[in-house]
Amino acid sequence: MWEAAARCSAIDLNDGPIHGGRLWRLTGVLKWHGSRRVMTTFDYGLARLDRDGLRSYTHIFQMRLLLWF
Repeated sequence: MWEAAARCSAIDLNDGPIHGGRLWRLTGVLKWHGSRRVMTTFDYGLARLDRDGLRSYTHIFQMRLLLWF
């Protein structure tokens, strides 16, 4: 069985004298349930940080293997 999901998140990292900027992240998730005891998850995320007029991007890839025994 396959599952798909998407998520969008944002956080304001500015607090008083600290100017961390604003961070946005878009994430796509794909899960595969091979059996009742095996699940694999593939995540891909694109994060954008806006700070002091500059914009930087980061690509994030994660894979998880869950085994129940």
